[in-house]
Amino acid sequence: MTYDGTDVISAVQAWWDATPAVSALAADGKLWHGHKPESAAFPYATVFLASEVSQEWTTAYPRKVSVVQVNFHAATDAAARAGALAIRAALQNAPLTINGVPVGHVLPDGDGISEAEGLGPLGRDCWMAFETFEVAWCTQ
Repeated sequence: MTYDGTDVISAVQAWWDATPAVSALAADGKLWHGHKPESAAFPYATVFLASEVSQEWTTAYPRKVSVVQVNFHAATDAAARAGALAIRAALQNAPLTINGVPVGHVLPDGDGISEAEGLGPLGRDCWMAFETFEVAWCTQ
């Protein structure tokens, strides 16, 4: 699923599509929202909103803060971690826009990259490395 450009998920997906060095990390070049189709080839990447959008008020305008999680799935733990590290380096302070307005910042949450194992598409063994990022953006 691809969003329409009016939220954080679509901003991250648009950045991914416009950044060949990052999109080349995934076998199909895509950053999937939520889940990848069952026919997925490793490696692949997914993104989702990890927390509800919160609104903070400054003295002049409202600011929204979203937390997104980017997962990198691969056949080995080393490949999953390498992909997640490359995504982290590229996404930190990436030039995202929402409704044409640049976001305030894109920062890793500080907990570092986590790893997990489980089942991938078609019941295959899968390693996943992931990190969450805070994205601050203005509504005006």
